[in-house]
Amino acid sequence: GDSITEYSTNFYTGLYDTANPNIDFTETAVGGSTLATMTTRQAADLALDARVLTVLIGANDLSSYASGQAYADALFAYAAPFRAAGTKVLISTLLPTAPVGASQAAIDARNVKRAAANAAIRAAVGTQIDGVIDYAANSTIGDDDDALNATYYDPADRVHPTLAGHAVMYPIYEAAVNAFLH
Repeated sequence: GDSITEYSTNFYTGLYDTANPNIDFTETAVGGSTLATMTTRQAADLALDARVLTVLIGANDLSSYASGQAYADALFAYAAPFRAAGTKVLISTLLPTAPVGASQAAIDARNVKRAAANAAIRAAVGTQIDGVIDYAANSTIGDDDDALNATYYDPADRVHPTLAGHAVMYPIYEAAVNAFLH
């Protein structure tokens, strides 16, 4: 993933790792990542031979795809080698963003793509991915206007979840991952 997924003991990935000390947890997210840069790390990530791979990416590059479906198709192509290797792949739905300085038209256009990508991700369970971590279905952090809520999104950028936002994300992540590990 990208900066939203980067490891911190207070972020959802770190909260999961701390709460599950018996699970070998490796986090490879890098701030500023796009799906294209994740692909450059793919061989190293495949070498980890993980039972479960979780992917949250999109805030940095959704706008570079012609449609939400095109973005989702790129995600599924990224996931295919992992699934072929026997790894269960869980992809997160995309969170809303309302970047400071972005026009409302740009934010609205992104939300149209985001909705289409999220629908495609949900529809791919069982065929192109094994599960979904459905952050977008959460009414506290997943609705289009939630990025404007300073409790759950950093008001300086309206892209990154706050610690309270990560606390909301954590049980969603935990339930999805544990369904494939236990």
